[in-house]
Amino acid sequence: MPFPFTATETVVTIPCQPADLPRMIDAVETALKGQKGSALSRSSHGLTFRGGLLRFVSGWNQLAAIGSGKLDFALSEGRVSITCRLSFVQFLVATAVIVALVFGVLVKPGIGFLAFAWLWIFGGNYLIARYRFPRFIRAAADSALRG
Repeated sequence: MPFPFTATETVVTIPCQPADLPRMIDAVETALKGQKGSALSRSSHGLTFRGGLLRFVSGWNQLAAIGSGKLDFALSEGRVSITCRLSFVQFLVATAVIVALVFGVLVKPGIGFLAFAWLWIFGGNYLIARYRFPRFIRAAADSALRG
C-alpha cells in the first residue's frame, strides 16, 4: 500500500565488511530500543519493530508516527543498504479520529478546514518521519562501524 499507508526507502549504502554486518544490526536494534520500539524481532539480515502512539514517549520520538516497520540489511560489493518499510496506518486512523472528534464535533467547521487540519497533522508528521527516520537509522548503523 502506498502513501499514506506505507513508505519504503533505502538508506544510502554504507561501506562495510561482512563481519561488521551483525554489529551494525545490533547497533540499529539498540537504537530502536532506545526509542522504546516494541515487539522487536531479529532475523539474520533484518529487524521488525512496532512503534506508534500507544506508548509513553514524547512527540519527538522517532517512532511516534510509525506504527510498525521492517528493516532489511543487504550486503553487496562491500556495502550495506538498509531498506526501511514503514507503516503509518495507526497514525492515519488516529489522526482521522482526532480531527473528526475535536474539530468535526466540537468546533463544527467546514469540510475544507477538516481536510486542512488532517493534512497539517498527518501530512506534517508523515513528512517529518520520512525525513528523520532514515537519518536515524543511518546514524545508528554508522556508529557500529566507528566502534
